[in-house]
Amino acid sequence: MISDLVELRFAGDNDLNFVRHSWLRSLHSYGHGQKALTNEFFFKGHSKLVNKCLERSFCLIANPNDMENIIVGYIVWEQGANNTLVHYIYTKSDYRNMGLGRYLIDTIQGDKEIIATARGMRFRDYIYNPYLLIEGIDDGESDNKKESDTNSSGNNSSISSRTSIS
Repeated sequence: MISDLVELRFAGDNDLNFVRHSWLRSLHSYGHGQKALTNEFFFKGHSKLVNKCLERSFCLIANPNDMENIIVGYIVWEQGANNTLVHYIYTKSDYRNMGLGRYLIDTIQGDKEIIATARGMRFRDYIYNPYLLIEGIDDGESDNKKESDTNSSGNNSSISSRTSIS
């Protein structure tokens, strides 16, 4: 089981450069339509979007047990009163098809409906709304990063700053 191989923790300042870089490189490499933009234009514009999103969102990091400095995956999301807004999920290639992405989603979802702002194969079963990447979630009672302690995520207070979740 993937939960036996990794532990989950909230991202710290040292993790955010990796998160930004991998998110932007992935969007650039696999995005639809972005290849038509110049690199300078793409990275300047999307860096602003990613940074704005990270300022108001939670980021949960997956790392191998007892190897906190190695990131093998992450999920970036906002928690609303009625929905969980997933902006991005990343899994390193060696950890793909092992259930890490599903494990990250299951950890943060609780009983709320998922809305995805990124389109990908694994998001087929979820509502897709890319515009919420810009504005974020506002369903009346959001529990996002700006308004909440980063050691809890609304219905997922079992996630501490460093924990192994099984």
